[in-house]
Amino acid sequence: MTIQNIKGTQDIFGKKSVYYKKIEDLFISIAKKYGYNEIRTPILEYKKLFIRNKNDSSDIVQKQMYCLNDMGGRELVLKPEGTPGIVRSIINNNLHINSRVKAYYLTPVFRYERPKKMTYRQFTQFGIENIGIDNIYYDIETIILGFNILKKLNFKKIILKINSLGDSESQKNYKNELKKFFYPHIKNMCKDCQNRFLKNPLRILDCKEEKDKELVNKAPKIINFLNDESLNKFKKILNILEKLKIPFKTDYTVVRGLDYYDHVVYEYYVNNEEIAIGGGGHYSDLMKELNGVNLPGTGFALGVERVFDSLQEHNLLPEIKETKITIIPINENSYEKSIIIAEKIRQTNNYIINILFEKQKIKTLFSKAEKNESDFVVVIGDKEIKNNSIIIKNMITKKETIVFDNKIDDFFTKI
Repeated sequence: MTIQNIKGTQDIFGKKSVYYKKIEDLFISIAKKYGYNEIRTPILEYKKLFIRNKNDSSDIVQKQMYCLNDMGGRELVLKPEGTPGIVRSIINNNLHINSRVKAYYLTPVFRYERPKKMTYRQFTQFGIENIGIDNIYYDIETIILGFNILKKLNFKKIILKINSLGDSESQKNYKNELKKFFYPHIKNMCKDCQNRFLKNPLRILDCKEEKDKELVNKAPKIINFLNDESLNKFKKILNILEKLKIPFKTDYTVVRGLDYYDHVVYEYYVNNEEIAIGGGGHYSDLMKELNGVNLPGTGFALGVERVFDSLQEHNLLPEIKETKITIIPINENSYEKSIIIAEKIRQTNNYIINILFEKQKIKTLFSKAEKNESDFVVVIGDKEIKNNSIIIKNMITKKETIVFDNKIDDFFTKI
C-alpha cells in the first residue's frame, strides 16, 4: 500500500533542503543584527489562544485552523500563526517585566485552505515581535528589517504596500461608514463578505473574490477617517520611509489577515506583486487580551516556502557549490583506512564526504559517485594501504593523483 503525503504538504530534500536552510539562516542572522533573540513555542496550543472573542472574523480563525481534542478532552489547535504563541510565552515566563522583548521565531504553522500557487497547509513561518514600548520608530525599524531581508535575497523589485488602521476610535467610525456603503450590495456579495459585514466590515476589504473587488475599490478610504493622532503617526512613518529610500505604495485595502492589528499594517511583495510574501503591523491590545499587561507590540512574518518559490520562479536562486568527496574502498581490507582518511579530511576541511562500503564493481561505484555530483573520488586498495597513500581522481579534469597520507591535508586545503 502506497501512502501519499497530505495534500498541501511537501517533502523537502536534496538541494531544496539546502536552499531552505540557507534562507532560514539568512533570516536569523539579520534578526540577530537587530538585537532579536530566539523564542521557540509549541506547535500545539490551546484553541482559546487564537479564538479570543466570538466576533473574530479573520479567515485564519473562522476557517483555517486544524482543531482537535486530546484524550483529556482539551480543545487544542495546530498553531496557524506565530504571534499569539510568542505573546503567551512572554506573559507566562514574565519576560516583559524588566525590559522590552525582541524575539524571533522559526516555526511550522498549519492552515486548512485550498492549496494553490505558493499556498500550503503546512509551511514554515519566520517572524519577529518587538513588544513593550509604544514608539513608531520601533514600527519603522521592523519594517526596514523585513525589507533588508528581502533585499539581501537579491529580489530585483521589492514593494511595500502600507496602510494605517488607526486607533480604536478611528476604526469604529470607519466601520460604521463601511456598513453604510456595503449595506445596499451585501446580499449580492460572497458569503464570507456577508459574514464579515456582521462581525467586522473592515475585513471585507481583504476579499479575494474578483466579482467583489471592483466594489471594494470604490469603498470609502480609511485615511479619511483617521483621527489626528493616528494620521500624524502614519504620515511620520511614510516620511521616514521616504528619507530611507524604502519603496512603498499606500494601499488602503491592506488590513492583514488577523483582527488584532491597529495603526500601521503592511505587506511585502516582490517582482510581480501577485502574492504577498509576508507582512505585519502594529498591535496595541494583544497582550491585554491574553491577560497580560497593556503593552503594545509590532512585528512581521515571512513564509519560507513563498520566499523559496519566488526565488525559484524568477531564477534568483544562487548556485550552491559544496565540495563533495566520495571514498571508494576496493575491498574489506580498505574499510578501516577509508574511515580514518574520511575523518582526517573532515577534521580540517568543510567537505561533504561519503564512503561507499558496497561490494560492487569499481565502475558501478564510480557511476554512483558521478550521480552524487562528487568533485573528487578517493580510491583505497591493498596497494595504497601498503604505500601509505591514496589515489585521488578529479571528476572534472579526470586527472588522477597519488597522494601520501601525510600530504592529504595539504592537497585538500589547496582546493
